[in-house]
This record gives sequence, C-alpha cells and structure tokens, in this order.
Amino acid sequence: MALGLALGAPAAGQDTAPVSSPARSEADARQEAGRLAATLAVRRSEPDALWCRLEVEVPGAGLGKRRVLEVTRLRAAGERSLRVRFREPASLRGRALLLREVQGAPGAEPERWAWRHEPERERAAPIPWPEEDEQLGGAGLRWRDLWGEELACWRYRAEDLGTLALGGGRGAGEGGAGEGGAGVEVLRVRSRARSGDLWRLLHLERRQGLPLLVEEVRPGQERRLIWRSGWRRVGAYWQPSTIRVVSGEELSVIRLREVETSAPAAHLDPSRFQRE
Repeated sequence: MALGLALGAPAAGQDTAPVSSPARSEADARQEAGRLAATLAVRRSEPDALWCRLEVEVPGAGLGKRRVLEVTRLRAAGERSLRVRFREPASLRGRALLLREVQGAPGAEPERWAWRHEPERERAAPIPWPEEDEQLGGAGLRWRDLWGEELACWRYRAEDLGTLALGGGRGAGEGGAGEGGAGVEVLRVRSRARSGDLWRLLHLERRQGLPLLVEEVRPGQERRLIWRSGWRRVGAYWQPSTIRVVSGEELSVIRLREVETSAPAAHLDPSRFQRE
C-alpha cells in the first residue's frame, strides 16, 4: 500500500486547492499522520487513571532481580501523579514513592514534588525529583515508562507501512494484535523529543493502532527496545499482558498481573500513600 493512500490522499476526481510546494505538503501530511496515529495509540492503550500490579524479572539474574510492584497513576488537566509501591523482594517490601507534577502558566516550568517512604521510617520524606531516565529499583523500568506517553513532548512523522514479525506466544484474541509468527501490518512513526536528545521509532499495529514495538536511541546510550504483546481489553482500553525491555545486553520481562482503570485516592495523598 502506498504511504500516500494511508495518509489520506484525495480520491480521483476530487477538487483540491492548488499546491505551491508539493514537498512541503507531503512533509506536513506525514507529520499530521504521525501525530494522529500516536494520539490513537495513547487513547486506546493508556487510561488516565490506572492501577496495576507488575511482576518484573531479569532472566539469568536469579531471584535477586525479581520485583513485584504496584503502580498507580492519575493524569488530569494540568497535573499528574504517580505512586509506586514494592511488594517483593523482602528487602524492598513496603517501600513506596509518590510523584506529583502541576503545570502552571503556559511555557512555565511545572511545579514538582516527590516523596519516599521506607518501612523503618514513621513518615514520608521529601526527595529530589528523579531524572526521567533513572531506573526504578533495579527493575529495568525507568520513570518515564511509568508516567506513560506525553503527546506534547514529541514531534511525530509517519515513515512508512510495513510488517513486523512477532515470533512465539499466543495471539491477543479477537481484534487484538496476534503473535503467531506471521507478519503484522504496522505503521512506522518516527518521534523526536522536543529536547532533541531522544529519538524513537514506533511500530503501531494498523488494525487497532496499538504500540507493538518502540525503538529508542539516545546519543551515548545503548539502543533500547520495548516489546508489548498479549494485548487484551480492560474496560474501554487495550493493555499488554507482557512487556519485554531490551537495553544493551540486559532483558527485563514485565508481566501485568492485575490491571484496573481507576486510581485509589489514598494512593496519591502524600499523607496516606504509604499505608495501603
């Protein structure tokens, strides 16, 4: 299929306005198509209110690299909150972290607060805001992975249509992104962080608009791959049952054991977030 058709080229015989710069017109169309595809992927797979229990393993690293944690996230107009609480291993059990960000005036830096609770402490303590690439408790996850996609932080461009070979595993069921070893049709969308130092290539499944594979490249760092598979419906959204993160030589396997599209208020209250 030609990319022009995928981007919505006019039908034969349809009246069109004169185009003074075809090259610029194609560039605009690719940017718009990429932005729309990314928006669809977020709306279908990232609820603003989320609670989930994750089990993370690093194969070959033994039980010491197994983590079970709960993630609670809430995003609303102009603000977002994120809580992480560890359940396993014993050395991390009960440890919890809470982040809250409020956007002020347009163009201004957001206000940010972060707290940490450790079981041996009686109260939560403020901590510095973590870097977005900072890893979380040796789990192979980074803070920006847990925040979810922020559309305004990226510039998008549709690249081409193609197939993505997904070997092994089972299909995601009716209407999902199957994994029977055959190629799955994808739209490739290139995104660049507005800061300019992070590039990604999104492989979005064409039928449902789901993000199957994300390739990340940051200068001076290892290329990072994020595979999502085993998609299933949770309420009005699609959620993957397994996420594999490959960074350099390290592989992390993340399984979503429980998912709810709601966020308990107590989890995001600085005076109570460590108690449940």
